Amino acid sequence: MWWLDPGKELLQAIFNRVMAPYLENLDMNQVNYGISSGSLTLRNLRLKREALDKFRLPVDVVEGTLGRLQLNIPWRNFSTPMKAEIDDLFLLVNPAASSKYDPADDEKRAQAAKQERLRTAETLQIQEQAQVNEDSLKNQGFVDTILAKIINNFQVTVKNIHIRYEDSVSVPGHPFAAGITLSGFTIISVDGNWEKAFIPSTAGAIHKLAELHSFAVYFNTDSESIRGLPPQQSADKFRSLISTEENPVNEHQFILKPVSGKGKITMNNTISDRVPKFDVELDFEEISFLLDNHQYRDVISMVDMYHFFLRNQQYRKIRPTEEQITEMGRAKALWKFAREAVVGQVHEKHREWSWAHFAERRADRYELP
Repeated sequence: MWWLDPGKELLQAIFNRVMAPYLENLDMNQVNYGISSGSLTLRNLRLKREALDKFRLPVDVVEGTLGRLQLNIPWRNFSTPMKAEIDDLFLLVNPAASSKYDPADDEKRAQAAKQERLRTAETLQIQEQAQVNEDSLKNQGFVDTILAKIINNFQVTVKNIHIRYEDSVSVPGHPFAAGITLSGFTIISVDGNWEKAFIPSTAGAIHKLAELHSFAVYFNTDSESIRGLPPQQSADKFRSLISTEENPVNEHQFILKPVSGKGKITMNNTISDRVPKFDVELDFEEISFLLDNHQYRDVISMVDMYHFFLRNQQYRKIRPTEEQITEMGRAKALWKFAREAVVGQVHEKHREWSWAHFAERRADRYELP
């Protein structure tokens, strides 16, 4: 029952809403959860193939793992900071154009993306309605104070992030790999002297101290794929390709060389002509950008492939398969495809201006609450 353990109910609601669209086999009954500490730990999670569909990117997830995700929500003691820790997030993607078309899977992913957009819209509508109701309530002071404490003292620690894009389609004969690596990132709450501290809800200004360790962007031309390795070997390979100050990776062709530094962020609750809402001070040792001719060639080809994907996606359902080309002949199959594509556009344009379509739209509007 929720009143026996409200912390777990809260965490379960967060994970079902935020994490479930991206992770496979997310079972809250199999996680390590501490009732008294409000700590929840998830290990060795796998990302869904459609995890990036929400962002409408022309890529498919080939492999994706999350080594550890830990949340500490001190629901019994709000004078303790809320913490989130992420370790070993590895993601390998390839162009969606190189994936074999599966009508059932494509329809399933399209429906999931629509459901996610609907849930997002409903959440925003609920928030707007809640805001209107809050303005008329007099007892929101306590809740606002608790939320302010949580937000003011929220801490994030990230270690070993590697997102890699492999492409053997854009430039035939010259496969390339592009990626983003991050050795570590932390952000904590501090006082006016930039020392770690707990920030009360009544603070006039909130200070955050962020540290960035070895953030880099690479673009390797004529690169070998790391796809298909066993899970443990794949994780070790991803981890070994993260360049750090102690273990630099020489095989990468960096567009942005590894960057480390600190950031001091001040968020002022009271602003004026002289006091900004945000005051950010960044301190980096060095920022170096590089781009050679081969990288430029592959980048241009990748952009062209992206535009081709957008165009191809429109007609993917009616494009002839290899079996149809073999059975009908290539010329006949492609002529049939071209005819259906043109006729389909004409029919759709006529349908949008038909009385039947107007009546359908009118009926949909009447059904809205």
